[in-house]
Amino acid sequence: MFRVAYGQARWWAACLMIGAAGCVDVPEPTAIVDRGPPTSDQRVDPADGPRDAGPDSTPLDSALDAVAPPPDGALDTAPSGDTAPPLDTAPPRDAAPDGEADMGAPAPVDACLVPLTDPPPPDGFCLRVRSAGDPDQRFAFAASVAFELPAGGQRVAVIGGLDVSQRPAQGMATLRIYDPETHRWVADGPSLPGGRWGHAAVRTDDGSLVVAGGSAQRADDGYWEGTATAHRWMPGPAGWARVEGSLQPGRSDGAMTYVPGVGAVYVGGTADREALPTTAFDVIVDFAPITMDADGLRAARTGPAAVTLPDDSVLIVGGLGTDRGSVVAAERYGEGDIALLPLPDPPQPRGFGGAAPLPEGALFVGGIERAGDPPTDAAFRYQSRYNRFVPLPPLSEPRMRPTVSAIGPAGQGWRLVVGGESGGGDAPAPGEPGIVELYDPHGDRFMAFQLPAPVRQRRALHTAASFETPDGHGVLVAGGYDPALDPTDPAAYMGQALRFDLELPPDAPRRLGGCLFPAGEQPDAPCLRLWRGPPLSAPRNEVGAVAIPEGRIIVTGGLDTATGTLSDVVESWLPGTTAWDAAPGLPSARAGHTLLRLSNDLDPPLLVLGGYATWVRGDYEAQDAVEYYDPGEGTWSESAHAFAEPRANAAVVVVGQDIIAIGGQTGAPGALLASVEQFTLGGVLALPSLNVARTRHVSCVINDDGGRWVMTYGGFVPGATTGAIETFTPGDPAWVEMAPGTALGDSTCIGGRDGVDIFGGKAEPAGGSSDLWQRFDAARQGIAEVGRMAVPRSRPTVNAIGLLGSEAPAHLIVGGEDGGDRALVELVFRDSGTRYAYVLPDGIRPRRGHRGVSHSWLAGIVETGPQQTNRVSWRDVVIVGGNDAQTGAPLDEVLVFGLDVRLPAPAGEGPPPDEPMQ
Repeated sequence: MFRVAYGQARWWAACLMIGAAGCVDVPEPTAIVDRGPPTSDQRVDPADGPRDAGPDSTPLDSALDAVAPPPDGALDTAPSGDTAPPLDTAPPRDAAPDGEADMGAPAPVDACLVPLTDPPPPDGFCLRVRSAGDPDQRFAFAASVAFELPAGGQRVAVIGGLDVSQRPAQGMATLRIYDPETHRWVADGPSLPGGRWGHAAVRTDDGSLVVAGGSAQRADDGYWEGTATAHRWMPGPAGWARVEGSLQPGRSDGAMTYVPGVGAVYVGGTADREALPTTAFDVIVDFAPITMDADGLRAARTGPAAVTLPDDSVLIVGGLGTDRGSVVAAERYGEGDIALLPLPDPPQPRGFGGAAPLPEGALFVGGIERAGDPPTDAAFRYQSRYNRFVPLPPLSEPRMRPTVSAIGPAGQGWRLVVGGESGGGDAPAPGEPGIVELYDPHGDRFMAFQLPAPVRQRRALHTAASFETPDGHGVLVAGGYDPALDPTDPAAYMGQALRFDLELPPDAPRRLGGCLFPAGEQPDAPCLRLWRGPPLSAPRNEVGAVAIPEGRIIVTGGLDTATGTLSDVVESWLPGTTAWDAAPGLPSARAGHTLLRLSNDLDPPLLVLGGYATWVRGDYEAQDAVEYYDPGEGTWSESAHAFAEPRANAAVVVVGQDIIAIGGQTGAPGALLASVEQFTLGGVLALPSLNVARTRHVSCVINDDGGRWVMTYGGFVPGATTGAIETFTPGDPAWVEMAPGTALGDSTCIGGRDGVDIFGGKAEPAGGSSDLWQRFDAARQGIAEVGRMAVPRSRPTVNAIGLLGSEAPAHLIVGGEDGGDRALVELVFRDSGTRYAYVLPDGIRPRRGHRGVSHSWLAGIVETGPQQTNRVSWRDVVIVGGNDAQTGAPLDEVLVFGLDVRLPAPAGEGPPPDEPMQ
């Protein structure tokens, strides 16, 4: 029999104060405090994990050494009298039984919680908390899970736990049942065959409940033993049945989750007196454990998180390892072949945190980085399709062993974070009382709320479970204790259970699992996701922006149109991090400029050129200076080579290692330019001039088999717009005029191998913005209409998005003037001409004068055969700054758009991966 030996204060972050005045760093041996595994979402969210020893307190074993072990055979045979009447006809339990008044049960509550974070939720939004009665027992380390009644309807089962209302504390065998329809506790179900605490529970495909792991009895020398048994109950009058076989080894502090069609997966934990983590991996298939001796976890861990992902694989993250620090490596089990798949390391891995599945991955919050450390307030989520971990804004306070539960409309991804312990080490810091947090999947943030005064208590070591409601999911929170109170005081333990429900406004934006919702009937629309990045240091538009190969976004200068102030600020952001980093400022403030890099080197030289240096009520003076940034030295300087003419609103393209600036104007008002200049690191060369002087035109590079050449289209000429098209191949003596197209300025273009796509634009003097999508065909050397955008736009941003190197490239269209004031973004597929329009969430303002950057990143490695790999890269689109298209106010907002695209089947053995980067 393997036994778990927790309580060594120099090993763990904290010790549980159950029935003791406190904790001390006691010499070996010391008694175990068995922790239930953190599990996922509505299957079970028991609170569990170690706490550090504090000074001047009593050894934990003194609080438990009077607990008698269960009688022989108790684990195999249900005690007499444990059969309850059918659950549909059971009489209700008293909500407050006699003799409990002195336990300090709070008055009933029913209220919308008060938000503590900005911005406040919209009208009609309510996170409601209600009293859920008293389950007639003070307990900790219980497990809970929702289940279906044979006759229909749903109940919540709270199973076992440690009864701390008695002295000494006792393991519980009870099955308490809560009815969400009546808000009351009904008659108990059949008792477990012996007390059990720190265990986990899941609901299976056939509707039965399975409990496994935890502690069931004590050894003769006083150690609580990790249990190797699992039991099953089919809701109804029958009792619990023991599952054949056993976990190998028996243990606690593992994590359990359920995989539909496969079984319960129980991983990790501790199983010996030294409390060392294990690599054990068990799958309870057809209610018989199968131990993966050869294919266990690749990293020993205790207190991990295990979450079932949308593709029915299991993601295993965090936990504490044999070095007493958190385990960095994440692992994934799937395809039923008992194989663990390597994953990229998650940021800030930790043990004894909270976790829950999301429609597109998983959510992880809190935990400890190392034994003895205080908890963290950090949070991150796992994106299943991209196989990456993304940091989130922090929680309102640090938490260890919180519960994380589904709440609100099914499939949307709202999650409720409740309780946990805020302190750690020798100086516990309980944090603010009664703070719960709601994860908003659309804003990708946490909203903090404070419980009303009657139930404004801290709560730890509790249990929580999601149950179905007509509107989605509610959450029942039961048991636990207040870590700020004396653990010997019965009032420290929770008799009052709470129920949470999420009420949303009827006009709340419709989204599916974090995907933006298409405008109109487009059921086949691909999933376009949206995240907020950290804001810029100050609101501004007309910035310069570029992505460098490292993956970092660099933003320069800009204009605050509210004050007319030009900026010299330079800042950079690595997507996935939570803040912008300051960089050396520009030598001179400017806006409306072009920021670009000259090569794909790891430290590419960056250049700022064009734009304007003064701005007064729309009038400006153009720049001729070219400014150079050396990433290796981290310094800006003015290039020794300047353009011959100051120019703003020029079209700028990169051909090889050279920059070509085409046309523009000297200021506003100012002379229009036909001149063309080529900038290299060795100097500035004059190229043949345009045939038509113009400004606010577009130029793009075409890469055909014959080389690279440039197309220029449209623009403004005195008093009107032009449709003139000219092409140029570097080395030719002149620009060649083509048949003109529609007279438009302020269009946006994006080049390709065989032509240029042109979106929108504005006709003057009175034509307004256009919804045209046109294409200049390199072979035919002419322009033709491809289709129409959802709304007219001038000066939108158009950026490549999706799988890098895809044969069906997609472009994302964001914002612009006129029609761009609608909260729509558009996705177009160049080859097929397919178009989709997506509605932006409330609170995301339509914009103009912003910048869009295609941010490429290595998503992972796909094995394509023995010793063969395929590097898979993705492009997200990062939108920075701009003006509110309706009010004109400058914006500091940063948005990140990502497109879900499935990979083609890889070559080699095995089926194609269901997710891109397995």
